[in-house]
Amino acid sequence: MLRLPIAIAILLSVPHMARADVDDDQQRAAGLPNCNDVGAVPCFEDVWVRGRPFAMEFFDLDVKTNPPTRNFYVVAPQTEAPQGLAPFLHDHVVGDDDGVFWHGFLALCSDQGLASGACVTSAPPGQPPLARTVHSHRLTTPAPIESAAKAGLIVLVDTGAVLLARVDRCRGSHWGPDRR
Repeated sequence: MLRLPIAIAILLSVPHMARADVDDDQQRAAGLPNCNDVGAVPCFEDVWVRGRPFAMEFFDLDVKTNPPTRNFYVVAPQTEAPQGLAPFLHDHVVGDDDGVFWHGFLALCSDQGLASGACVTSAPPGQPPLARTVHSHRLTTPAPIESAAKAGLIVLVDTGAVLLARVDRCRGSHWGPDRR
């Protein structure tokens, strides 16, 4: 089982991006930068939505209110090209594209999942064991993540982060056609 000090260390290692005071319309017209290239929002990163890659635009990574949220999972990269680079290589999974506020969870292989071989991570030693597959299935939709968590194969670590972001239905993914 994941120990609390490890979870706290993971959460403290995640850098907080500054919120840029930029007019949304100007940013949209100019195109948002990739979050991996800048240290401020607004920016975009790719996410898995119902098993397909789409761009998600991030506007605030530290919402102070308590709005209704949807789950936002951070998992190990599902392909050779990770969606996120810092503070460790990772991908993102959301269930649908109609949310605005997202509650962040790290999806980590549990000791049971690792010992049984049911949960596989690609994390190097010293980094959090983000789940890459469960029972040989990629994690590009919430259902296998949530099922594995109920079975004790994955531990969902609440990051405490509430994000203001939306899936850009028009742009789709920034990966290009050969990404999958």
